[in-house]
Amino acid sequence: MKWFTVFLLLLILISGASATTIESESLVIDLEASEAQAEVKVEELTSSNFTYITSADVEDIDATINSQELNCSVETLALGDEVVCKTDKRENFTVKLNYRFSGLISNGKELRTFRYSHPIYRPTENFELRVELPEGAGVAQKNTERPISPSKGKVDSDGRTIFVEWEKKPQIGDTLNFEVSYEPLNSTRGYQSIFMIAVLTAVLLLAVLGGYNYWKRINRDSVESLYSDLNQDQQDIIELLRENDGEMLQKDIVDSSEYSKAKISGLVSKLVEKDVIKKKKEGRSNKLTISSSYRY
Repeated sequence: MKWFTVFLLLLILISGASATTIESESLVIDLEASEAQAEVKVEELTSSNFTYITSADVEDIDATINSQELNCSVETLALGDEVVCKTDKRENFTVKLNYRFSGLISNGKELRTFRYSHPIYRPTENFELRVELPEGAGVAQKNTERPISPSKGKVDSDGRTIFVEWEKKPQIGDTLNFEVSYEPLNSTRGYQSIFMIAVLTAVLLLAVLGGYNYWKRINRDSVESLYSDLNQDQQDIIELLRENDGEMLQKDIVDSSEYSKAKISGLVSKLVEKDVIKKKKEGRSNKLTISSSYRY
Protein backbone atom coordinates (compact mmCIF):
# COMPACT_ATOMS: atom_id res chain seq x y z
CA MET A 1 0.00 0.00 0.00
CA LYS A 2 3.05 2.30 0.14
CA TRP A 3 2.84 3.12 -3.56
CA PHE A 4 -0.84 3.97 -3.18
CA THR A 5 -0.13 6.36 -0.29
CA VAL A 6 2.49 8.15 -2.38
CA PHE A 7 0.07 8.33 -5.30
CA LEU A 8 -2.64 9.84 -3.07
CA LEU A 9 -0.24 12.44 -1.65
CA LEU A 10 0.67 13.49 -5.18
CA LEU A 11 -3.01 13.92 -6.00
CA ILE A 12 -3.47 16.14 -2.96
CA LEU A 13 -0.51 18.30 -3.94
CA ILE A 14 -1.79 18.65 -7.48
CA SER A 15 -5.27 19.56 -6.29
CA GLY A 16 -3.80 22.32 -4.15
CA ALA A 17 -2.76 24.16 -7.31
CA SER A 18 -6.35 24.12 -8.61
CA ALA A 19 -8.44 24.01 -5.45
CA THR A 20 -11.86 22.42 -5.78
CA THR A 21 -14.40 22.19 -2.99
CA ILE A 22 -17.05 19.49 -3.20
CA GLU A 23 -20.36 19.82 -1.35
CA SER A 24 -21.38 16.22 -1.99
CA GLU A 25 -20.57 13.29 -4.23
CA SER A 26 -22.81 10.30 -4.90
CA LEU A 27 -22.02 7.21 -6.94
CA VAL A 28 -24.44 4.47 -8.06
CA ILE A 29 -22.86 1.30 -9.47
CA ASP A 30 -24.97 -1.24 -11.36
CA LEU A 31 -23.03 -4.52 -11.29
CA GLU A 32 -25.31 -6.29 -13.76
CA ALA A 33 -25.00 -3.61 -16.46
CA SER A 34 -21.40 -2.63 -15.54
CA GLU A 35 -22.55 0.99 -15.50
CA ALA A 36 -21.92 3.81 -13.04
CA GLN A 37 -23.68 7.11 -12.44
CA ALA A 38 -21.85 9.78 -10.47
CA GLU A 39 -23.24 13.14 -9.33
CA VAL A 40 -20.83 15.73 -7.95
CA LYS A 41 -22.06 19.02 -6.47
CA VAL A 42 -19.22 21.54 -6.72
CA GLU A 43 -19.06 24.58 -4.47
CA GLU A 44 -15.95 26.12 -6.03
CA LEU A 45 -13.63 25.33 -8.94
CA THR A 46 -10.54 27.45 -9.65
CA SER A 47 -9.43 25.62 -12.78
CA SER A 48 -10.79 25.38 -16.32
CA ASN A 49 -10.92 21.58 -15.92
CA PHE A 50 -13.17 19.50 -13.69
CA THR A 51 -11.51 16.18 -12.81
CA TYR A 52 -12.94 12.93 -11.51
CA ILE A 53 -10.82 9.99 -10.40
CA THR A 54 -12.14 6.45 -10.10
CA SER A 55 -10.39 3.14 -9.43
CA ALA A 56 -12.38 1.62 -12.32
CA ASP A 57 -11.40 1.45 -15.98
CA VAL A 58 -13.76 3.93 -17.66
CA GLU A 59 -15.47 3.43 -21.02
CA ASP A 60 -18.15 5.40 -22.93
CA ILE A 61 -18.13 8.47 -20.70
CA ASP A 62 -21.13 10.82 -20.91
CA ALA A 63 -20.93 13.99 -18.81
CA THR A 64 -23.09 17.07 -18.24
CA ILE A 65 -23.01 20.20 -16.11
CA ASN A 66 -26.48 21.49 -15.26
CA SER A 67 -27.84 19.38 -18.18
CA GLN A 68 -25.31 20.78 -20.71
CA GLU A 69 -23.03 18.23 -22.38
CA LEU A 70 -19.32 18.37 -21.60
CA ASN A 71 -16.27 17.59 -23.70
CA CYS A 72 -14.32 15.08 -21.58
CA SER A 73 -11.23 12.93 -21.97
CA VAL A 74 -10.12 9.88 -20.00
CA GLU A 75 -6.52 9.47 -18.83
CA THR A 76 -5.11 6.22 -17.45
CA LEU A 77 -3.53 6.47 -13.99
CA ALA A 78 -1.60 4.05 -11.80
CA LEU A 79 -4.90 3.53 -9.98
CA GLY A 80 -7.88 3.47 -12.36
CA ASP A 81 -8.71 6.42 -14.63
CA GLU A 82 -9.06 10.19 -14.45
CA VAL A 83 -11.89 11.94 -16.29
CA VAL A 84 -11.03 15.50 -17.34
CA CYS A 85 -13.84 17.81 -18.49
CA LYS A 86 -13.38 21.38 -19.74
CA THR A 87 -15.82 23.92 -18.27
CA ASP A 88 -16.20 27.64 -17.71
CA LYS A 89 -18.25 27.09 -14.54
CA ARG A 90 -16.55 28.17 -11.33
CA GLU A 91 -19.02 27.78 -8.48
CA ASN A 92 -22.26 26.11 -7.38
CA PHE A 93 -22.84 23.64 -10.21
CA THR A 94 -23.58 19.92 -10.53
CA VAL A 95 -21.62 17.48 -12.68
CA LYS A 96 -23.27 14.21 -13.76
CA LEU A 97 -21.16 11.39 -15.16
CA ASN A 98 -22.45 8.19 -16.78
CA TYR A 99 -19.97 5.56 -17.86
CA ARG A 100 -19.34 1.87 -18.30
CA PHE A 101 -16.65 0.31 -16.11
CA SER A 102 -14.49 -2.77 -15.79
CA GLY A 103 -11.88 -4.07 -13.38
CA LEU A 104 -13.92 -3.94 -10.16
CA ILE A 105 -15.25 -7.50 -9.92
CA SER A 106 -13.32 -10.70 -9.18
CA ASN A 107 -14.83 -14.14 -9.76
CA GLY A 108 -14.40 -16.99 -7.30
CA LYS A 109 -15.63 -20.57 -7.42
CA GLU A 110 -18.92 -19.72 -5.72
CA LEU A 111 -18.75 -16.00 -4.98
CA ARG A 112 -18.18 -12.80 -6.86
CA THR A 113 -16.56 -9.89 -5.06
CA PHE A 114 -16.86 -6.19 -5.91
CA ARG A 115 -14.02 -3.94 -4.69
CA TYR A 116 -13.79 -0.18 -5.06
CA SER A 117 -11.34 2.41 -3.69
CA HIS A 118 -12.10 6.12 -3.73
CA PRO A 119 -9.33 8.63 -2.94
CA ILE A 120 -10.39 11.90 -1.29
CA TYR A 121 -7.90 14.30 -2.85
CA ARG A 122 -9.96 17.47 -2.43
CA PRO A 123 -12.26 18.79 0.34
CA THR A 124 -15.49 16.76 0.20
CA GLU A 125 -18.27 17.25 2.75
CA ASN A 126 -20.26 14.09 1.97
CA PHE A 127 -19.77 10.92 -0.08
CA GLU A 128 -22.44 8.30 -0.83
CA LEU A 129 -22.04 4.98 -2.61
CA ARG A 130 -24.81 2.61 -3.73
CA VAL A 131 -23.91 -0.79 -5.20
CA GLU A 132 -26.76 -2.58 -6.98
CA LEU A 133 -26.31 -6.35 -7.17
CA PRO A 134 -27.31 -8.31 -10.29
CA GLU A 135 -30.95 -9.39 -10.38
CA GLY A 136 -31.30 -12.75 -8.63
CA ALA A 137 -28.18 -12.21 -6.49
CA GLY A 138 -27.85 -11.49 -2.77
CA VAL A 139 -25.15 -10.64 -0.25
CA ALA A 140 -23.06 -13.77 0.43
CA GLN A 141 -24.08 -15.75 3.50
CA LYS A 142 -21.37 -18.40 3.43
CA ASN A 143 -17.70 -18.92 2.59
CA THR A 144 -16.83 -15.38 3.63
CA GLU A 145 -16.15 -13.72 6.98
CA ARG A 146 -16.95 -10.16 5.88
CA PRO A 147 -19.45 -10.07 2.99
CA ILE A 148 -19.71 -6.28 3.32
CA SER A 149 -16.94 -3.83 4.09
CA PRO A 150 -17.27 -1.40 5.79
CA SER A 151 -19.69 -3.52 7.79
CA LYS A 152 -22.01 -0.57 8.52
CA GLY A 153 -23.29 -0.60 4.94
CA LYS A 154 -27.09 -0.67 4.66
CA VAL A 155 -28.55 -3.66 2.76
CA ASP A 156 -31.95 -3.05 1.17
CA SER A 157 -34.05 -3.91 -1.87
CA ASP A 158 -36.23 -2.02 -4.36
CA GLY A 159 -38.32 -5.14 -4.99
CA ARG A 160 -36.27 -6.15 -8.04
CA THR A 161 -32.65 -6.00 -6.93
CA ILE A 162 -30.73 -5.96 -3.67
CA PHE A 163 -28.38 -3.05 -3.06
CA VAL A 164 -25.86 -1.90 -0.44
CA GLU A 165 -25.45 1.75 0.55
CA TRP A 166 -22.81 3.66 2.48
CA GLU A 167 -22.59 7.31 3.51
CA LYS A 168 -19.30 8.88 4.60
CA LYS A 169 -18.07 12.28 5.73
CA PRO A 170 -14.45 11.94 4.65
CA GLN A 171 -11.36 13.99 5.33
CA ILE A 172 -8.94 15.04 2.64
CA GLY A 173 -6.28 12.36 2.30
CA ASP A 174 -8.67 9.52 3.17
CA THR A 175 -8.98 6.47 0.95
CA LEU A 176 -12.47 5.00 1.10
CA ASN A 177 -12.43 1.24 0.47
CA PHE A 178 -15.61 -0.73 -0.20
CA GLU A 179 -16.24 -4.43 -0.76
CA VAL A 180 -19.29 -6.61 -1.37
CA SER A 181 -19.32 -10.39 -1.85
CA TYR A 182 -22.46 -11.75 -3.50
CA GLU A 183 -23.91 -15.02 -4.78
CA PRO A 184 -27.05 -16.31 -6.56
CA LEU A 185 -30.11 -16.59 -4.32
CA ASN A 186 -31.43 -20.13 -3.70
CA SER A 187 -35.11 -20.71 -4.42
CA THR A 188 -37.05 -22.22 -1.50
CA ARG A 189 -40.27 -22.86 -3.39
CA GLY A 190 -41.27 -26.47 -3.91
CA TYR A 191 -43.13 -28.02 -6.80
CA GLN A 192 -46.45 -27.53 -5.01
CA SER A 193 -45.93 -23.77 -4.80
CA ILE A 194 -44.93 -23.65 -8.44
CA PHE A 195 -48.07 -25.58 -9.39
CA MET A 196 -50.30 -23.20 -7.43
CA ILE A 197 -48.68 -20.22 -9.08
CA ALA A 198 -49.24 -21.79 -12.49
CA VAL A 199 -52.93 -22.39 -11.73
CA LEU A 200 -53.46 -18.84 -10.49
CA THR A 201 -51.64 -17.49 -13.52
CA ALA A 202 -53.86 -19.51 -15.88
CA VAL A 203 -57.03 -18.23 -14.17
CA LEU A 204 -55.78 -14.66 -14.40
CA LEU A 205 -54.92 -15.06 -18.10
CA LEU A 206 -58.41 -16.38 -18.86
CA ALA A 207 -59.96 -13.39 -17.12
CA VAL A 208 -57.72 -10.98 -18.99
CA LEU A 209 -58.33 -12.59 -22.38
CA GLY A 210 -62.09 -12.60 -21.78
CA GLY A 211 -62.22 -8.82 -21.53
CA TYR A 212 -59.34 -7.93 -23.82
CA ASN A 213 -61.29 -7.34 -27.05
CA TYR A 214 -63.85 -5.15 -25.30
CA TRP A 215 -61.15 -3.12 -23.57
CA LYS A 216 -59.20 -2.65 -26.78
CA ARG A 217 -62.20 -1.22 -28.61
CA ILE A 218 -63.08 1.20 -25.80
CA ASN A 219 -59.45 2.19 -25.25
CA ARG A 220 -58.87 3.01 -28.93
CA ASP A 221 -61.68 5.59 -28.86
CA SER A 222 -60.27 7.08 -25.65
CA VAL A 223 -56.71 7.37 -27.03
CA GLU A 224 -57.89 8.99 -30.26
CA SER A 225 -59.65 11.67 -28.21
CA LEU A 226 -56.41 12.32 -26.30
CA TYR A 227 -54.57 12.73 -29.62
CA SER A 228 -56.64 15.83 -30.38
CA ASP A 229 -54.48 17.73 -27.84
CA LEU A 230 -51.27 17.03 -29.82
CA ASN A 231 -50.01 18.92 -32.85
CA GLN A 232 -49.06 17.10 -36.06
CA ASP A 233 -45.32 16.98 -35.29
CA GLN A 234 -45.97 15.43 -31.88
CA GLN A 235 -48.36 12.90 -33.41
CA ASP A 236 -45.68 11.95 -35.96
CA ILE A 237 -43.30 11.08 -33.12
CA ILE A 238 -45.97 8.93 -31.42
CA GLU A 239 -46.76 7.09 -34.67
CA LEU A 240 -43.05 6.40 -35.19
CA LEU A 241 -42.87 4.91 -31.70
CA ARG A 242 -45.99 2.79 -32.40
CA GLU A 243 -44.33 1.34 -35.49
CA ASN A 244 -41.48 0.17 -33.25
CA ASP A 245 -43.49 -1.55 -30.49
CA GLY A 246 -43.96 1.66 -28.53
CA GLU A 247 -40.31 2.42 -27.76
CA MET A 248 -37.17 3.70 -29.48
CA LEU A 249 -33.89 5.40 -28.72
CA GLN A 250 -34.05 9.16 -29.27
CA LYS A 251 -31.05 9.04 -31.62
CA ASP A 252 -32.86 6.45 -33.78
CA ILE A 253 -35.88 8.75 -34.05
CA VAL A 254 -33.56 11.50 -35.32
CA ASP A 255 -32.15 9.08 -37.92
CA SER A 256 -35.62 7.86 -38.97
CA SER A 257 -37.33 11.24 -39.26
CA GLU A 258 -36.86 14.39 -41.33
CA TYR A 259 -36.52 16.54 -38.23
CA SER A 260 -33.25 17.90 -36.83
CA LYS A 261 -31.74 16.71 -33.56
CA ALA A 262 -32.75 20.00 -31.89
CA LYS A 263 -36.31 19.72 -33.24
CA ILE A 264 -36.66 16.15 -31.93
CA SER A 265 -35.28 17.23 -28.54
CA GLY A 266 -37.91 19.98 -28.29
CA LEU A 267 -40.76 17.68 -29.33
CA VAL A 268 -39.64 15.02 -26.84
CA SER A 269 -39.50 17.57 -24.01
CA LYS A 270 -43.07 18.69 -24.74
CA LEU A 271 -44.34 15.10 -24.93
CA VAL A 272 -42.65 14.26 -21.62
CA GLU A 273 -44.24 17.34 -20.03
CA LYS A 274 -47.65 16.17 -21.27
CA ASP A 275 -46.90 12.67 -19.87
CA VAL A 276 -47.45 11.22 -23.34
CA ILE A 277 -44.07 9.47 -23.32
CA LYS A 278 -41.53 8.40 -20.71
CA LYS A 279 -37.82 9.17 -21.08
CA LYS A 280 -35.04 7.10 -19.51
CA LYS A 281 -31.28 7.41 -19.93
CA GLU A 282 -29.80 4.48 -21.87
CA GLY A 283 -26.12 4.60 -22.79
CA ARG A 284 -25.40 7.91 -24.53
CA SER A 285 -28.98 8.41 -25.68
CA ASN A 286 -32.49 8.35 -24.19
CA LYS A 287 -34.98 5.49 -24.41
CA LEU A 288 -38.45 6.82 -25.22
CA THR A 289 -41.58 4.80 -24.38
CA ILE A 290 -45.24 5.64 -25.00
CA SER A 291 -47.13 6.12 -21.72
CA SER A 292 -49.78 3.54 -20.96
CA SER A 293 -52.56 6.14 -21.35
CA TYR A 294 -51.64 6.55 -25.03
CA ARG A 295 -51.43 2.86 -25.92
CA TYR A 296 -54.10 0.73 -27.55
